Amino acid sequence: MLEYTFKNHRLFLTHTEVPPALESQGLGTELAHAALEYARQNEMTVVAICPFVQEYVSSHPEYQSFVTTSVA
Repeated sequence: MLEYTFKNHRLFLTHTEVPPALESQGLGTELAHAALEYARQNEMTVVAICPFVQEYVSSHPEYQSFVTTSVA
């Protein structure tokens, strides 16, 4: 599950959670990737509040141009 909200053409990614039985299978990574690709295709700014998404973006520079951690 990847929790998010939309506001003013910004996608706020707030929390990622995978059931314990499914951890370490790459599901969180797939969720983050899908959300970021959606935002890119729709020319949205992403506000990465979720620490997991922040970590994912830090290791995938192709997303850094439209992702911020600042809510302001």
